[in-house]
Amino acid sequence: MKRKALMLSGIIIFALAFFVRTDGSSMELLGREPFGPAYAVYKVDDYAYVGAGSALVVLNVSDPSAPQEVGWFGTQSTILDVHVTGQYAYLANYREGLRVVDVSDPANPREVGFYMTSRPVRGVYVSGDHAYVTAEKRGLRIIDVSDPTNPYEIGSYVTPGSAYGVHVAGDLAYVSGSNRGLWIIKILNPANPRKLGYCNTSGGEVYVAGKHAYVSGGKGFRVVDVSDPWQPREVGACGVSGCGVYVKESYAYVSDDDQGLRVIDVSDPAKPHEAGFCHTPGRAYGVYVADNYAYVADEEEGLRVIDVSNPTNPREAGAYDTPGQACRIRANGKYAYAAYYKEGLRVIDVSNPENPQMAGFCETPGGACGIYTVGSHAYVADWDHGLRVIDISDPMNPHEVGAYEASVFARGVHVAGDYAYIAGSYSGLWIINISDPAKPRKVGFYDTPGGAESVCVSGNYAYVADWGHGLRVIDISDPAAPREVGLYSGADYVEGICASGKYVYVTSSSGVLRVLDVSNPAKPYRLSSYSTGDRACEVKVDGDYAYVTDAGRYGVVQVIDVSNPTNLSKVASYDTPGQAHGIHISGDYAFVADWNGGLCVLRVPKSGYVP
Repeated sequence: MKRKALMLSGIIIFALAFFVRTDGSSMELLGREPFGPAYAVYKVDDYAYVGAGSALVVLNVSDPSAPQEVGWFGTQSTILDVHVTGQYAYLANYREGLRVVDVSDPANPREVGFYMTSRPVRGVYVSGDHAYVTAEKRGLRIIDVSDPTNPYEIGSYVTPGSAYGVHVAGDLAYVSGSNRGLWIIKILNPANPRKLGYCNTSGGEVYVAGKHAYVSGGKGFRVVDVSDPWQPREVGACGVSGCGVYVKESYAYVSDDDQGLRVIDVSDPAKPHEAGFCHTPGRAYGVYVADNYAYVADEEEGLRVIDVSNPTNPREAGAYDTPGQACRIRANGKYAYAAYYKEGLRVIDVSNPENPQMAGFCETPGGACGIYTVGSHAYVADWDHGLRVIDISDPMNPHEVGAYEASVFARGVHVAGDYAYIAGSYSGLWIINISDPAKPRKVGFYDTPGGAESVCVSGNYAYVADWGHGLRVIDISDPAAPREVGLYSGADYVEGICASGKYVYVTSSSGVLRVLDVSNPAKPYRLSSYSTGDRACEVKVDGDYAYVTDAGRYGVVQVIDVSNPTNLSKVASYDTPGQAHGIHISGDYAFVADWNGGLCVLRVPKSGYVP
């Protein structure tokens, strides 16, 4: 059961209230549910510290078969690495730099210090009074943490490529890049680090044991002889790619993305070979080995605890589930309903927007990409498992009552009257009769030329965002015989769509919002456009404002004044912790599906934005 531990504990989700001003305007964050996919894990004594989206979750693993949540702390970005020493957890908090969290009371972790880097942070390793941080193209940054409440940078070494992984042994730091090799850096004087040697081997993570560095990455598992740090050389390789690596005794434990945990025999460094394997249900990213267990951060499937007492036959002993990525969201009254990709539907009680709480969930068999709610039912676009109809009359116990699968790859859904309109990717537009929610049935279909990403219905027309083939206008006055009557091809890779009156607002992956006049559906034309910057994902219009999510490298919600559709202007924006994908406006609030960042609740001022 997904997130069982959270439901049983009645967890109160992270809430934070403050104003963020950009370009002279403001939006207000009221509350968050910061939990997301697990990317990092570190174990000390009876506790495992898991980076789950933008939350640090502390688990008691004294019984590895039944990890129990004891506390958590919400941050403002995705946690990609964790290192715990003494009473502090040091977090590689991606775009929020290095965060220092006091975990002396595991039930109440709290931030005591931070250091903002100029580039996103990928990895962290703490040795003595210093934290060694990898900051992508800014290389290795050395942070003095002798006073954890006031960390500051004292030295750096800029690597030629992006720095991802870091491991410290003695007075040497070993830094691995995404595809640029392994650097060995002398840190005897942390204020003046200097390169000793370099090995042209690819990899994203590194672990050093004895005379060898073990590197995992996109081009396989590599063993590098570092006995001479001036002249490191690759001595062995194994065809396992991997995201994370941990070495204990004569075995390397590699978290191998969707291939699970791989155990590599490195007793002969020149001939590493796979000795054992354990499949994990998600995508294995981080790994930490202690005693007879490997703790694997398994993305949307949370923490998996694997018994490796017999390295040739590893097996799962326990697990703790975390949510996946929040894709799309709807809100109605006191509840928000979120499509969480591989985790299905999650129902969040937002009656107190400053303190949202999970009420219930319903797993779906595919990948929940889109959602639309009407009355007591939620209609979920579930990727390769089509349309799922979920009864939400009891928010604590949502349950599936009907489904339509066939060969549709459902990306988005819009409900109007007795019909659900499905954007079916390269399967086109599907029209499903839902007059009986328990027995949805197809009544019509139109094969669009591109990949139908999303759909919005207004009157007798369905407007389809058809990816590389622009906007398609489909006449649905006869649901059994839909037909295309118009198109707009001037938008590249259309992703989001919203119809309001005689205007249709479309977003594209190139980061552009366009306003189209569809007063004549046969001849839609562009009135204006506005560059949102990166990847404009979804758009919702409320009164004079269009709310656009940007799901690029840095998530952001942008508010565009569309009172004059020929002259658009940005009046406010809010940087979200994750990558803002979906948005829904209800009353005074904007509910944001923030991918790895979970759910954000923003207040939207109805009296207009302050200049």
